[in-house]
Parts: sequence; structure tokens; C-alpha cells
Amino acid sequence: MSAPAAAPATPHEIFVYRAHRSGKPVVILRGLQTPGSLGLTIEAEVHPVESGERGSVLRRPYRFASRDQAMRFVDEALLALEYLDCSVG
Repeated sequence: MSAPAAAPATPHEIFVYRAHRSGKPVVILRGLQTPGSLGLTIEAEVHPVESGERGSVLRRPYRFASRDQAMRFVDEALLALEYLDCSVG
């Protein structure tokens, strides 16, 4: 008999940034890393402003081979959100 397959490692959250505009959430960026991996996944959660409270939240993962690449992506996204008059924290 073969041994049971090991469960895939669960990614852990290493950071979260939230952007708000006029007190409403616009974007949440989460950095997720799987133990043993050098890469990083950025999970972007976008709350469309024009859709109001009942609008669909859009989620999309962005996978990067290195933490440096992922952080450059996050830094650029946060800077763009600040230019669009969002408060980032």
C-alpha cells in the first residue's frame, strides 16, 4: 500500500493593506506565503465604488516567484491608490 498523499501546505498571511475612499473600502491586498516556498501570492479584493453596498467584491490572486517582485507590485498599487485619493493603512 502506498502512503496517503500529504495535504498541501496552507498559505499564511504575512501582511494586509487596506485602502479606503470616503470611509468606504476600495481595495484589500493580502500577502500570502506557503511554508517552504520562496514565492508570494498577493490576493487582491476589490470593492467597486460605483456598485454601492450590494456590489460584487472581485477577488483575484497574483502569484510572484519572489517576495521582492510581490512587494514591488504592492508598493506600486498602494501608490496608485494614494494618487486616487484613497487612504491606505
